[in-house]
Amino acid sequence: MPSDQSLREHPPVSNAAIYFHPDGYETARTDLKGRHVAGESFLAGFFRHADVDGFACHADGPETARLFVKLAARHAAAGRRIALYPTAEPARLAEIGCLFVPGPGIDQFAWRRRAGNQRGYSLCGITHTTAEAPDMLGGLVTGPVQPWDAVICTSWAARASVEAVLHPYADYLRDRLGAVEAPVLPHLPVIPLGVDASAFRFDAATRHEERAKLGIGPEEIAVLFMGRLSFHAKAHPIPMYAALEQAARRTGQRIHLIQAGWFGNDAIAAAFVEGARRYCPSINAIFLDGRKPEVRSRIWAAADLFTSLVDNVQETFGITPVEAMAAGLPCVVTDWDGYRETVRHGVDGFRIPTVLPPPGAAGTLPTATTRGPTATTSTSAAPRR
Repeated sequence: MPSDQSLREHPPVSNAAIYFHPDGYETARTDLKGRHVAGESFLAGFFRHADVDGFACHADGPETARLFVKLAARHAAAGRRIALYPTAEPARLAEIGCLFVPGPGIDQFAWRRRAGNQRGYSLCGITHTTAEAPDMLGGLVTGPVQPWDAVICTSWAARASVEAVLHPYADYLRDRLGAVEAPVLPHLPVIPLGVDASAFRFDAATRHEERAKLGIGPEEIAVLFMGRLSFHAKAHPIPMYAALEQAARRTGQRIHLIQAGWFGNDAIAAAFVEGARRYCPSINAIFLDGRKPEVRSRIWAAADLFTSLVDNVQETFGITPVEAMAAGLPCVVTDWDGYRETVRHGVDGFRIPTVLPPPGAAGTLPTATTRGPTATTSTSAAPRR
């Protein structure tokens, strides 16, 4: 890791050029994901609150830069100057001192920097879905990354995931090449994602309006799930459906489940609709397109509580519980990865313990199935928490 001496030689800078590509910041898209929401929120916050004289856009060309200017005009105070630093001229970034990249792959930018003064500026990336980026993370070991570079980890879970790739990669290279010193690695500071809390404050009139649109009565309960509607890549809905059905039967309450997101295809949509009909028939299941700005920005006002029982390995942070808490909603989430660091159990809501079959369990399933219930029970009795 970087030494204290390297930090003294490269004091902090007050501004950063933004590597701008719409994929890192635009939410008006059909394949909306949390990283797009996080990127948009970061950029809007940077435009509004950065204590800088102007903004620097590192873009591939004037057309992309114009999108940056458009976003700046929407969020920044009038009179701020905007300068374009083309990707074809990386040496000019020394005028700013730092380049922010909306992903962990800073190694490709380090290669560009290597042609000039490597001490001219630092690189700062950020983690999102680390489970899908081991090759990209490996590039942080093999590329010319320097001690004054960093990849922000949005949670300690994200940092552990990154280190689980970087350290074995570094050990392998040291053994393979007979190196005395370990490869230089970037800083890995843990900085959680933030949201604009003011955007999630709603008055009673807005709450009444949003609930009335959906036919939710004043005394009825509205539960919100916001995110991709994907049973294989986000969260399988059956535990949520089953729990809400049980809650409705125990309490006698009229419960509405708002699922605001998007389906990858018609087959997935049909599976969700059929699953709700089969596993929570007492619940009024409402499906909304969460990609629509008017839904994504206002649906929080209609809810009484938020739930997200994710079960995927890429949930290194999870921004929707933070948005829910900003809206004043208690959260019922899985005790899972980044959620453990945002939702305080018994304070902001409840974290539900999860179970996972131990390594090797899948190999015993065919035998257990043919032997009957006794063998199946013994196999399933050893979940790992």
